[in-house]
Amino acid sequence: MSIQMLFCGLTHVDTMTQRKFLDNTERQRAVF
Repeated sequence: MSIQMLFCGLTHVDTMTQRKFLDNTERQRAVF
C-alpha cells in the first residue's frame, strides 16, 4: 500500500467524519 493511497484513505475518512459532524450539528440546530 503506497503512502499516497494511505493519505487519500485518511483524507476520505476525515471528510466523512466532518460530514457526519456537520449533519449532527444541523440536526441539533433544527431541534433548537
